[in-house]
Amino acid sequence: MIANNYITPFLDYLLLEKGYSKHTITAYKTDLIAFKDFCEVVYEQDSLVGINYAQVRSWVVSLVDADISNNTVNRKVSSLKSFYKFLQKTGQIEINPLAKHKALKVPKKVQVPFTSKEINQVILNINKNKDFDSIRNKLLVELLYSTGIRRAELINIKESDVDTANSTIKVLGKRNKERFVPILTSSIVVHEKTLNDDLKSFLSRKQFKKWLKYQRAQKRKLLPKAPKRQIAPPSSGMNNNRGRRGGSGMGGRRY
Repeated sequence: MIANNYITPFLDYLLLEKGYSKHTITAYKTDLIAFKDFCEVVYEQDSLVGINYAQVRSWVVSLVDADISNNTVNRKVSSLKSFYKFLQKTGQIEINPLAKHKALKVPKKVQVPFTSKEINQVILNINKNKDFDSIRNKLLVELLYSTGIRRAELINIKESDVDTANSTIKVLGKRNKERFVPILTSSIVVHEKTLNDDLKSFLSRKQFKKWLKYQRAQKRKLLPKAPKRQIAPPSSGMNNNRGRRGGSGMGGRRY
């Protein structure tokens, strides 16, 4: 009961202040209760306030001995670390027993890339059809494989971002950072012209019209504007002609 007096406010903090989901809060609760039960059995201590790092380390060793993966152990310890940060923040403890804890080493997963044969087979299957969806899917596969860009970056690519002259694509990445990615020329990457044609097909007609309208508007901004005084309304122009030539109607005009 004493331990629950500390756990419950922490779980309420995660729910109300942090906005965590119920599934995440349940995982936190499970980890904390498991550590509490360990301390009660091994150290006969039912309070989580007076815990030291040696006890935490002993719990970690017991988890490793139980053939629990390092990823899972690190997640459990992270729950415990957040719990003691909360206690320290609320003034219930002065020192976080996990302040200097280092996570267990996790082996890096080897990312097995697709082979050229597999990609070629995918493209061949896509090339069986020449409709809009097939052209779009072919372009997506080629760009993802040849450039290594992220999915979100690929979705946000515009036609104006493609520089076919220099074989590069302007990509907007994380934190709105722009970078230029080269388009590789290999057996699975289309030629510049083909890529450009595919991009035009990839854009819908409505999108292309919007882009074309924008380009024309930008071009108009660069053109020098004529002074407004040279463009006079017809009525005012006729009055001015009468005043200058001293005539009225058609008789005052010169041809």
